[in-house]
Amino acid sequence: MSGFEFVLVLYAIISGLGISDILSGWGEQVRARHRISPYPLQIALSFLLMYFGISILWSFWTFRDINWTFSFYIAFAIIPLIISLASRIIRVDTSVGSLPPRDQYFLVAPPVFILLACIPLTILLLSLWPSLREQLPDRPEGMALVLLNIYRGSLAVGLLYVAWSKRVSVHWIAIGAMFLSVVFLSIRLTIREIGGVP
Repeated sequence: MSGFEFVLVLYAIISGLGISDILSGWGEQVRARHRISPYPLQIALSFLLMYFGISILWSFWTFRDINWTFSFYIAFAIIPLIISLASRIIRVDTSVGSLPPRDQYFLVAPPVFILLACIPLTILLLSLWPSLREQLPDRPEGMALVLLNIYRGSLAVGLLYVAWSKRVSVHWIAIGAMFLSVVFLSIRLTIREIGGVP
């Protein structure tokens, strides 16, 4: 077993815990549908977290050829851990006497979006790690790296803004923007792997 296979299995377990939380939360909502109706923003955000958990595993394929060290292992584990924790937080409490789903969503949305803001910051820091950068053959350089890191920083700031916003439209826009970002990343990685396009 290579170092990459070893860490990928552990990251898959971490992501699987988050996905399991989301699916069991949806199951509880279906069972409690007679007394609690699902809140669309909560469903959308939990779907995004599940999709993100699956997509991040695919994106790790980019790093299959690096020389895995313990520091890389810990640094890369941050993202699946964040997604897994956010998945647990966003889960709706369906117990009798709990808050309505809309109130629950706006109660737990701030910590979830704060956690999500940590993901682009983590990616930004990883992109600047010298010993990691030298091992990646198709890494962005110069102005491309600067623009990419400005985008990552802006995304983090935007997610922090959403964390404190109580406007439903702001939350929908943020979820849509994050979903598109993850879909475009997945498409780019797929095209690169299948077609050999850098």
